[in-house]
Amino acid sequence: MKPILEIIEQKAGQSFACKERFQPAFDIAWHVHPELQLSLFISGQGYRIVGDSIAYLQPDDLVLVGSNLPHLWHHDDFGQKPLGNIHFITLNFREDFLGDSFLQLPELKPVRTLFTQAKRGLQVNGQTRALVAAKMKSISIQTGLIRIIELLEILDLLASSSELESVASAGFMPDVNLVDEQRLSQVCSHIIKHLDEELHRDDLARLVNLAPVSFSRYFKTRTGKTLPDFINELRVGRACRMLAEDQQSITDIAMACGFSNLANFHRQFRKRMQLTPRDYRNLVNRVN
Repeated sequence: MKPILEIIEQKAGQSFACKERFQPAFDIAWHVHPELQLSLFISGQGYRIVGDSIAYLQPDDLVLVGSNLPHLWHHDDFGQKPLGNIHFITLNFREDFLGDSFLQLPELKPVRTLFTQAKRGLQVNGQTRALVAAKMKSISIQTGLIRIIELLEILDLLASSSELESVASAGFMPDVNLVDEQRLSQVCSHIIKHLDEELHRDDLARLVNLAPVSFSRYFKTRTGKTLPDFINELRVGRACRMLAEDQQSITDIAMACGFSNLANFHRQFRKRMQLTPRDYRNLVNRVN
C-alpha cells in the first residue's frame, strides 16, 4: 500500500490554501501531498498518525507536516460522551509558494532549515504554539497581501523557536510512490473502530487481500511499527482519554480499550507513558 496523493485545492488568486473546518469527522485517508501542512486541531477527539508516530489529539494540537510525509487524522467516537464537531484549521503551501528564488535569499536560511526538519514532522509547543495558533485563526479570515505577511510571520516564529519537537522517528523512511490505494487507511479505520475487541493479524490481512506474512512485512514497512505495537499505542491513547474523562474503574477502562489482561494493560501503559494508569489519572485531576 502506498499513501494516496491528495490534491490540495486553493482559490484562484491565492498562493496557498487555508481552510477552517467544522465537521463531524475527518474525511481524508492515509495520504501525502507535495505541500507542507500546518494543522491546528482546536476541538473534537481523535488521533493523528504522522509517519510512524501516533498521538491522541489534544485541544490546540499544532503540527507542521513536511512535503510528502504520509499522515492521517482520524476521529474517535468511542466513549460515553457524544461526539461533537471537529474544529481544525490547515495551512497548505509549497516551499516555493513565493517563487523559485525567494527561499534562496540569505535571510531565509532558518526557514530552509525548518522545512528540512519538517520532513519528520514537527510538533509545536509552549508559547510558540499559542502565538502561531492565534495567527492561524486570523489568517483564515484575511485576504490579499495580509495573508502572505501572516504566513511569513508564522514561518519566522517557527524557524526561530526552540519549542519544536520531531514527530516521526529518524529511521522512518516513507515510501511515497504515489498510487491510488487505500489499504493502510482501511486497516487503520478498522483497527480504531474495533479497538475494544480482539484484533487478529490474519483477519486484517484478509481485509486487504494479503497473506498474513506479507501483511506483517507490509504493515511494518509502511508504518515503522509492528501491528501489536501500533494497536497498543492506540489503546493506551484511548485509555488516557478515558482516565481523564470517565470515572470508571481502571479495570473497566482496560477492558473497554481492548486489554483482556490487566497486567498487560499496566505494562503497556507504563511503557508508553512512564506512569501507572492510577498515577496518570491523579496527575490529570490535579492539573484540571
